[in-house]
Amino acid sequence: RPWLTLGEPIPEAKRALARDLSRMLAFDYLIANWDRLSGGNMSGLEDGSRLLVRDHNVAFAAPLPEEVHARVLGRLRFAQRFSRAFIERVRRLDREALERALRGTEGEEEVGEPLLGPAQIAGVLERRRVLLSYVGALIDEHGEEAVLAFE
Repeated sequence: RPWLTLGEPIPEAKRALARDLSRMLAFDYLIANWDRLSGGNMSGLEDGSRLLVRDHNVAFAAPLPEEVHARVLGRLRFAQRFSRAFIERVRRLDREALERALRGTEGEEEVGEPLLGPAQIAGVLERRRVLLSYVGALIDEHGEEAVLAFE
């Protein structure tokens, strides 16, 4: 947790791991993955330099119960430092881009329905708004370089 807290030092050898943790918390918030910390859903490289995450099977609930939203939002708030590249990608994410990414394709042609329904997509976009608002408030208070501390 200290590595993700503004003003706390990050050992240079752990910067990539800290970035991975931050991205995981932000991504889990976007997709409303509430059981990440229940055990066995993440591991790392043997040298402790990188984080590997798996198991998103409870993500994208719609409607999202308030207690679940509170849980994933609370975990997001563990992070005060974020990946600049990740946040830039989230800023570019809109309904059209999300729906396009979730459709199957055959060659150049889109086929089938998106993997998520309209309520699930709306939930992702609402959480996107909240995530960017949270990051924006941190930037306003502490500056972009401090908050967007990772590549």
